[in-house]
Parts: sequence; structure tokens; C-alpha cells
Amino acid sequence: MKKGAVLAFAAVFCAGAAEANEIDLSVDNFSRDNKIVSAVIKLTNNLDEAVSRVFIDCAFLDDNKRAIDIGNDIVTRLDAKGYAYGKASIVTDKKVRYADCRVKSFSR
Repeated sequence: MKKGAVLAFAAVFCAGAAEANEIDLSVDNFSRDNKIVSAVIKLTNNLDEAVSRVFIDCAFLDDNKRAIDIGNDIVTRLDAKGYAYGKASIVTDKKVRYADCRVKSFSR
């Protein structure tokens, strides 16, 4: 498969907030490059203060929405009312159809 080719999938499921919509999360891109499956994640800080060490977990799921593996990322700084991108990846031969991502935690 070509590098950066977008996988066909029905939907990408995301946990939308860390705590009461303090940080919004969306999956902007979902791709496979050989055996590496990646989700590019956009985080939006809805707070009036910067946050740091935003821990992201993504479960990569098969057709039956069963977890194949988990990838994670850490965004080191997210400015007040700003946004940043992260990327979670796994290496697998299995067919990944969905990514279920959430903000695990962050520091103020």
C-alpha cells in the first residue's frame, strides 16, 4: 500500500473530552504505511490556561470493534484556547478499521 494512503473505514470513534469538555479530541487522519497504522489527533484546549503533558490513548480496532492493540502519544504543551496535533501508531499485520481515542490525563 502507498505511504500515507487513507484506509477505508466506516467511522472513527473518539472520546471527546478529558473533563467536562476541557480538552476536545478529534482524529483528523487515519492511515496505513506497510505494517504501521496511525491516527493523527487534533487536541483543542477550551481552558483559559495552558496545559502540559496531555496523555492520549488510542485503541485500534478490527471489524468487530475488538481491540488489536493500543498506541499512545504525549503532547508536551497545549496553549490556552489553542490546539496541537499528536500521533498514535501501532505495528500490525491485522486489518484495523477503527481508532477509539481519548485524553487519558493532563497537567495544569
